[in-house]
Amino acid sequence: MSRKVNDQADGLRQQMKKHESETASLPPRSEVHKNRPKPIKLKLSFPLVRLLLILFFIIVVLVLSIPYWLQ
Repeated sequence: MSRKVNDQADGLRQQMKKHESETASLPPRSEVHKNRPKPIKLKLSFPLVRLLLILFFIIVVLVLSIPYWLQ
């Protein structure tokens, strides 16, 4: 028998050739991602973080002390 008949990878080789020809026309990845919009960064300063932390603790203390107010 010929080698081509017993070659199980022939179908995969043809698919790879087809895939390579399709991807050859694509632009490089660096060009695609170059014009990507930059994400908006929210810069929190330490005083703001400190204020939010203090407010959080105050709210927790108030919620935990509600049963004592209701008596």
